[in-house]
Amino acid sequence: MITQEPVIWEPLHLGRKNNPFKKLNFEWRQYIPEEMEWEEAKILFSKLFSGKILADKVILHSSLSQVLNSNSLLFKFCRGNALLPWITRNFQFEYIPIYIVRHPFAVVCSQIRHGAWDNTALKFQLSNTLSQHSLYTNHINILDSLTTKEEILTAQWCLSNSMTIAKSGKTEKWLTINYEDLVIESDLILQKILNFWNMEYDITKLDLQKDSSTTQADSPVSKQERLSLWRKYFSSSSIEKMQRILDHFHIDMYSKNQIIPEYT
Repeated sequence: MITQEPVIWEPLHLGRKNNPFKKLNFEWRQYIPEEMEWEEAKILFSKLFSGKILADKVILHSSLSQVLNSNSLLFKFCRGNALLPWITRNFQFEYIPIYIVRHPFAVVCSQIRHGAWDNTALKFQLSNTLSQHSLYTNHINILDSLTTKEEILTAQWCLSNSMTIAKSGKTEKWLTINYEDLVIESDLILQKILNFWNMEYDITKLDLQKDSSTTQADSPVSKQERLSLWRKYFSSSSIEKMQRILDHFHIDMYSKNQIIPEYT
């Protein structure tokens, strides 16, 4: 069941043709306050979760036949983290969402190495949309002080994740998994997810050593080297600037001194 499930891949990617979320003026990493009533967004997500929105490339890793003939779908988001509290307030899922969190410095390193963020503006772009604006205004002072690509991307990570992380230990609406734990203890973490879903599956059938389709060709081979690559990639000065942003957003799970998350 798990490996045969049709995958809906990055449905919030605004660079794709015919993406209906553009019509709602969604940001690339949209935020909706958990208690906010937004009927148009709710209707659109309802269509998405029922398989009625198949914008360009969202079935990149599955076939149309698989999607049309399946009674369930697997959704993969990297732009939905800030939406998770709102989504789980408005929708119920048979298998609750898995929220995967990765060290922000590692995420930023990956983004810059990937190249898709080469045109990141060196001045934080404030949004005029109502829901997004309310998020930014709470942090306007630090956002206005950012001048480098790594600072901008670190702040974007914090805006996308800080509130969801803050709720993660207080809710049963989703399961939070740290990427680093998933890499180091794949068997244990996958079994934890299956137990949480009350599902049985022989994980020995899975190739847990296979690279993801987005892994860069020059990425280190060893797990520890991959997790700590950002330490070699960024200067000590850059890391200090990025740490200042984590401190502002009260992110204490990760820091300049921690590759593996620290739980409090």
